[in-house]
Amino acid sequence: MGDKTNNGENSADTAADIAPQYKSSFTSFLKDVASFTGDLSALTCPAFLLNGISLLEYSAYWADHPELFAAISVPESPAERMVAVARWFTSTLYGSYFARCVGSSEKKPYNPILGEQFLCKCSDVDGCGETLLASEQVSHHPPISAFYIENTKAGVYVNGHCGQKSKFKGTSIQVIQTGRVTLRLTQNDEVYVVTYPDLYIRSLFTGSPFLELIGTTTIECSNGYITEFEFLGKPWFGGKYHKFSGNVYHKDDPKTSLYTIAGRWMADSTITNCATDTTETFFDATTQPPAERIVAPLEEQKDNESRKVWAKVTEALQSQDYPAANSYKSEIENAQRTLRKERADKGEEWKQSLFHFLSDPAEENLNTFQYKNKSSSSDIGAWVYNDSLHLKNRS
Repeated sequence: MGDKTNNGENSADTAADIAPQYKSSFTSFLKDVASFTGDLSALTCPAFLLNGISLLEYSAYWADHPELFAAISVPESPAERMVAVARWFTSTLYGSYFARCVGSSEKKPYNPILGEQFLCKCSDVDGCGETLLASEQVSHHPPISAFYIENTKAGVYVNGHCGQKSKFKGTSIQVIQTGRVTLRLTQNDEVYVVTYPDLYIRSLFTGSPFLELIGTTTIECSNGYITEFEFLGKPWFGGKYHKFSGNVYHKDDPKTSLYTIAGRWMADSTITNCATDTTETFFDATTQPPAERIVAPLEEQKDNESRKVWAKVTEALQSQDYPAANSYKSEIENAQRTLRKERADKGEEWKQSLFHFLSDPAEENLNTFQYKNKSSSSDIGAWVYNDSLHLKNRS
């Protein structure tokens, strides 16, 4: 790990990431991006700009540090549990938004097909127990990915869903992330709801794009504690990329900070206890590598599992056979169009197999806490895993 990336801090011209024979295609693609007025996800991306991973698999970054996920249930103090949730959330950011840029540049993931699934488990770290993840592409128009993470030993589980709306803005692409993540503890029935920050894809015209987080993320708990994170863009002159700050308080006294957090979300950060004025390390992504992600061998996967769906495309990308990658990708997309038309002709409705949708305030049968998404009044309800931990406990 470390901070060796094309994130604006290195002055080297990294447009060489684009091979000379593809620079004209890259320029043409940028012109399409700049003139496109709708959601940019509808644009066809050339194969040499793909990173070989399905966007659905990105949900596994939420389980990069299972020891921090499991540790949420340990503190007896509700304020300290909120800090543990904030620390776990921070630990997900490096993988989600930065790791792919180290020594290279951000590229586009595959758009998941409807019904695509990604299943994995994370290795037991420090005796925290097994952490399982299941995800499914539950909608194609609009594109929505749902995911579920659980650690039975710790009694912690998450239901989350995410969509993305992208548009060209200035010289960057703005990606508005819709949806939310709901974390629950079985031992005390607490619920934490996490929103997403906005993303900006920078340095498009140099051929070495990277992600910058901008805006706020809020973690609200049914016990009244709140964490607000602010992600700061790099100033025009001076300063560093990827800085953020955080503030933990109780809703009944929002002007009194209990803890403050500061640093760089892709590197190291500190937390200060405001009552004692003591500061210590909050999370250091440079010294805490992610846990091993365990996925079934390709031959044992179902046909709709991510790595099997995109296997031929990924193999072609790895060998830099971009014409073949484009051809295989088109085959997958055309097959999906055919399936949609066949369902429409028969009047059939496609059904999700791993998740179901619940409208607020019915989410997970929760009566004491209703979350109002500040970023989108239309984002009401949640996608919930059919075999969530609380349902298992009732059986």
